[in-house]
Amino acid sequence: MRFKSQQRDQIEEINLVPMMDVLMSILTFFILLSMILTGALEGVEVKLPAEQNGAQQNNNAPPPLIVKIDDNNGLIVDEKPVEREQLLSTIQAHLAQNPQNTAVLVAAPKANYEKVVQLLAEMRKVGSDRVSLGIEAQ
Repeated sequence: MRFKSQQRDQIEEINLVPMMDVLMSILTFFILLSMILTGALEGVEVKLPAEQNGAQQNNNAPPPLIVKIDDNNGLIVDEKPVEREQLLSTIQAHLAQNPQNTAVLVAAPKANYEKVVQLLAEMRKVGSDRVSLGIEAQ
């Protein structure tokens, strides 16, 4: 007489893949449901400034001092050629007269990049964070 335990040669396996698929589907359902119920899918309401306020601020502010570097690495301020030392004193005087104003360096496309970076560094020594690099749309 043989017992049932002696007749088994193979161990039965449980396939967990279908159960994992069902669990992931249920988890996804609850995540989406919780996002909809809590309002996480809605946008954030932002109040933009009125157009009139921006126009008034721009009219009162004096224009920035624009320094241009031409193709030959010459310096131009107010359509007049200037030397580097004269430029730095002009920037310092302009920023002292207008504490909220800035100085903008605009370089020609063919200007020497190394000269542009050096001049921008010198201008930042004089004007600190009120000096920036600008571009011209063509």
